[in-house]
Amino acid sequence: SVPKFRSEAERDLYEEARATWAALKLGLAQIRSSLRRLRIEQESVPALLGELVAAVGNLPTAATPAAVLT
Repeated sequence: SVPKFRSEAERDLYEEARATWAALKLGLAQIRSSLRRLRIEQESVPALLGELVAAVGNLPTAATPAAVLT
């Protein structure tokens, strides 16, 4: 059930948070799947690493660490 909101802005924030959560769940599932395949199919490491990089790149920016490696 959808909670009652005090304002349209509060509802919008709720919907945005739910969409972000769904995107995170999907992205993490893709990462887990790629890691599982990486353990099993070690001969195709470069392709699987590419999949991992793509999956991390598709995560919502709110979930991306703020630190930048130098």
